Amino acid sequence: MKKILLSFGAVLLMAAGAQAQTGYGLKAGVNLGEYSNMPSGQSVNTSFYVTGYADLPVSPNFSIQPGVSLQGKGNKYKTEFGNVANAEVTRNVMSIEIPVNAVYYIPTGDAGKVFLG
Repeated sequence: MKKILLSFGAVLLMAAGAQAQTGYGLKAGVNLGEYSNMPSGQSVNTSFYVTGYADLPVSPNFSIQPGVSLQGKGNKYKTEFGNVANAEVTRNVMSIEIPVNAVYYIPTGDAGKVFLG
């Protein structure tokens, strides 16, 4: 029992030390979704995404960014059934994604920040 409590305490202390370096952020934007296997005549369905992430530094120039993302996807297309009927179909799909990005920060001095992810 003592080993478990000591291990738990050590993990908490290490997490508290890492907490000082950890950054958090929010990304938001527009999705222009299309499906690749749909018939011709489809158009873009405009939607949105919102992502919350943490920036966990591994070294001075490298970090891991895990996150949770709410993504809106879908498409619109028109179908024709000969001369009988026409239909317009819209698919709206909301999904939750868990992205994990590896980010390398390129040292630029005082010129700003450049990174590859």
